[in-house]
Amino acid sequence: MQALLVKPCEQPLVGRVPVFDDQPILLARIALAALCRGRTRIDLAQVPGASAEVLLRALELLGIKSEARQALGGTCELDVQGQGLLAPLADVGALDVRGESAVAGLLVGLLAGRPGSYELLVDEQVAAAVSTFLLPLGALEQKPASDGGGVFLHLRWAEGKRIPGFEISTPGLASWHKQAALLTGLRAAGETSVLESIASSDHLERALSRARAPIEQVGSLLVLHPPRDADALRPDHFGPIGSAHALGYLAALALSIPGSHIEVRGVSTNPSGPAVAAAVQLLGGGAVVRPGGDVQGEPVGDVAFFGSLGGGDERRGLVLSGETAVHLGDAVFPLLVAAARGRGRFEVTDLAPQGRGGDLRIIERVVGFMRSAGASASLGPLSVLGQAQEPFRPLRVTTGGDGRLAALGTLMAMASREPSVIDDVDCLRSEFPRFIGTLKALGASLEMHAA
Repeated sequence: MQALLVKPCEQPLVGRVPVFDDQPILLARIALAALCRGRTRIDLAQVPGASAEVLLRALELLGIKSEARQALGGTCELDVQGQGLLAPLADVGALDVRGESAVAGLLVGLLAGRPGSYELLVDEQVAAAVSTFLLPLGALEQKPASDGGGVFLHLRWAEGKRIPGFEISTPGLASWHKQAALLTGLRAAGETSVLESIASSDHLERALSRARAPIEQVGSLLVLHPPRDADALRPDHFGPIGSAHALGYLAALALSIPGSHIEVRGVSTNPSGPAVAAAVQLLGGGAVVRPGGDVQGEPVGDVAFFGSLGGGDERRGLVLSGETAVHLGDAVFPLLVAAARGRGRFEVTDLAPQGRGGDLRIIERVVGFMRSAGASASLGPLSVLGQAQEPFRPLRVTTGGDGRLAALGTLMAMASREPSVIDDVDCLRSEFPRFIGTLKALGASLEMHAA
């Protein structure tokens, strides 16, 4: 187990850095590649992240081969050999994807209505959501896991017929519910309609449209007309896109360390994703987005963060709620650190955590971490009171294997009075690959050592 020694920042953090690949976009593209017959290539800024690796391993067991190759400059080339919409896949027993709701939703959509018999072990919330449309179709059996953690989904469908078309309504708090329905609907005999109360991220829809799947959108209503040809979806070649989720951590640093100016290049600017730059501007910080065009249906650009939230006498207050809070997801947590260094009360309602299967207990743990550093944070609703650039207390905390807490503790430690120690930080790799290297490139002083 590794621990991280973090020294306070005595100088502004300045630099222009890349970030890891956007995982929701990558997951949607891998799922689409699995449905196309033939080779799809996906260029990445680095090796696939933790969730993408889980999906690729599951697909490999099912018979959908993939290969990741290191390229020049630390980049990566990922090839996925798709099997088409209706080809039977291998029956390999239960695939355990608990704690990976986004991966579980995509796998449900890739397997439901496909000839054969398949089994997934998923979190309870995933099982409850997909059962609303799969049980009436007769495509699903389910039973609780014997250890009391999760649900076994048994997906079974006979060869030679298609499932009926169907309709679902969903709150839109997580895109995986919609994605499971849309991918299932590609194998239906009639149209599939998905109505969300809040429109969730649209990465899969963009990928499907590029592959010429007949999908229509009106507001938060999606209508999918299934292709008649089982090999109708075409393979593609996708370019790299930086993570919008990563922006939350870099924005918090730029706003917490006076005089900092951090730029991120080639990052997703999809308006249905985390709107970190907009949230920073609402908080009173500086954020500039320079559009960079389109990468196979996804908008990208360069983003810069700067400015302190603690200067002046004006007290700022902000409440984030509804669609803005839902889209931010876990990116809200680092913004709490920036708000604690500012003025006024920052409050978040309608928060929908995404990591660890959407477990809401993360909110209580975030508040506990912030209180350990001397921040005035509270629950019900989640809020923090700005302390106008007052340094945090030095930390000695353990993350419990949650990368979000490891990154959050690191941010607060960099704005503290004295060095801090964050234990159990191996999990940083899954939350923000190359996090420590990125911070060092900006001028931070961090050291890894055995705990």
